[in-house]
Amino acid sequence: MNAERRKAQREATFQPVWLLVGPKGKMIMRDAFLLDASPLGVRIQVGAPLVPREIVGYIAHAGLSAPIPCEVKWVGRETSGRRGEAGLEFMVPN
Repeated sequence: MNAERRKAQREATFQPVWLLVGPKGKMIMRDAFLLDASPLGVRIQVGAPLVPREIVGYIAHAGLSAPIPCEVKWVGRETSGRRGEAGLEFMVPN
């Protein structure tokens, strides 16, 4: 998606974050890296497999106490330059 079609302006960054993935009650914390962010969501690099429409918890290392619920909107394909990347949309915009 090009910048003209985006719902909100993104800000590029590179910082460690955590994701909570898995079924409720059995969620596992995974390391990830924040690549860019907007008020509506984030693009991350993560080693854990994610699936579009999956609900995950996003936690910034900057001291957030509660995970932000997000929906996985897209996952980079194995054969693309976006392998290991995913787009998350905040379920409640910041």
